[in-house]
Amino acid sequence: MPELGSIHCHFFQKPTQSQKAGKEEDKEEDKDKSVRTRDADDFDAFWAVYPRKVGKGDAKKAFAKVKAPVSVLIAAVNTQKQSQQWLRNNGQYIPNPATWLNQGRWEDELPTNEATGRCCAQRKSQHRTVRCA
Repeated sequence: MPELGSIHCHFFQKPTQSQKAGKEEDKEEDKDKSVRTRDADDFDAFWAVYPRKVGKGDAKKAFAKVKAPVSVLIAAVNTQKQSQQWLRNNGQYIPNPATWLNQGRWEDELPTNEATGRCCAQRKSQHRTVRCA
């Protein structure tokens, strides 16, 4: 490298391994930021529809581990909101959001009649007592 007094000419130097590694780390950091932003937006969308607003920090941690698309989670929440379990006793049996996420509850299969929020005729007849005079 030509030197001009004590000034070094770095204009045409190839990047060193550490400089290359630094650039790759910057790219990874940028990628992580975009993933965090996307995840934060997705979490906010999930949180907005989930009916029990408790344990937000734990829910965020659990959400970060979930690989399912947020649209699947939201669809499952909206379906389960109509289930007998979630409607019973003013939502007493709605799981905490972190629990719901950690247990993969979006994969739960509701009975067909619960998915629509209606009891089937057979179950209705079991709940009714008819007295004849």
